[in-house]
Amino acid sequence: MEDYKLTPATEKDGPEMLELIENMPSKGKLELIYTRRPNPYTSYIDESDQTEVYVVRDENNKIAFQASAVVHDYYLEDKIVPIAYVGGLRKNPEFKGKLNWKDMFYKLDQEVHNYHDYYCSILNANTHAKQSLTKKRKNWPNFDEVCDYKTNIFKASEITKKKWDNKGYTIEKVNDKNIKDVYKFIKKEGSKYNFFPNINDITKFKDLNIKDCYIMLKDKEIVAFTALWNQTNYKQYIVKKYHFPLNILKELSFITSKIGYIDFPNENETFPFYHLSFLLVKDNDISIYKTFIYKICKAEKNKSLVIGIKDEIIQNEIYDKIKKISFTSTIYYIYFGKKRNLTKEPYIECALL
Repeated sequence: MEDYKLTPATEKDGPEMLELIENMPSKGKLELIYTRRPNPYTSYIDESDQTEVYVVRDENNKIAFQASAVVHDYYLEDKIVPIAYVGGLRKNPEFKGKLNWKDMFYKLDQEVHNYHDYYCSILNANTHAKQSLTKKRKNWPNFDEVCDYKTNIFKASEITKKKWDNKGYTIEKVNDKNIKDVYKFIKKEGSKYNFFPNINDITKFKDLNIKDCYIMLKDKEIVAFTALWNQTNYKQYIVKKYHFPLNILKELSFITSKIGYIDFPNENETFPFYHLSFLLVKDNDISIYKTFIYKICKAEKNKSLVIGIKDEIIQNEIYDKIKKISFTSTIYYIYFGKKRNLTKEPYIECALL
């Protein structure tokens, strides 16, 4: 087999990378493209100063394979370690040479120096990718299933229909006066989970500012935090096609919008929403969570929101009780070597996937 080389991508590779990304929508009731317009290369690079993006070119200098490793520092079993989120894996369907995932992941691991912990998400509808990547092979990394993960897209006004407000709690925007206490809260609560990012400066995340963040207080104590993160300048969800029953809901959107569903975009248009990112509540208390999400949605009632949930209790008690669009993925922890046992609950931030 010819030895194809994994080489660092450049900004000039962006248009060709974008074409590969958008030619492979997810399957299911909603054919969704998770894309990175206008340029995937700059989109990945802007996410972290430790990002690495690679391509493999064929004999005609066309991209045969591409991958990215977006690195952040995460909490993992009481340590802070750099972990790379592996995404954008694409093999050009027109490439006729022999190229397999095993070879490419091995080469990626050799190139991504010092980051030998990875994680990824695979849509449950993408059964081929799940089977290909998780199959046991010699010299293949461990793909340990971390959790099932549900992404919910909903109108903020849906939450405000619930009677989840409680007296004694107030919300306010994060500002220069309370920011130090906010970071202390994030560290205290975030460090309880595996895969929660180590956050010392919220503005290091692209297009995220202090003014986008909320806290909730009780008796002057911070008990909850979240950030409303608009990423549509460099990452987008675009609907390629609706299938039954969502195609019916789309045709009836003039009605479904009035009864609580999000405004369905036309095919090939972007979902306009904000991520509810880094949402933490004191001791993961469900009653505090309900109050906080109610108050946030009341303050931002005209927005469409998205949040990823691992916690079945929160999913069942909150998001399964409202009108929404949702899809399920599986999160995998990837590493080479001996089996590792993770003991802490995971926190997976949807906006970092």
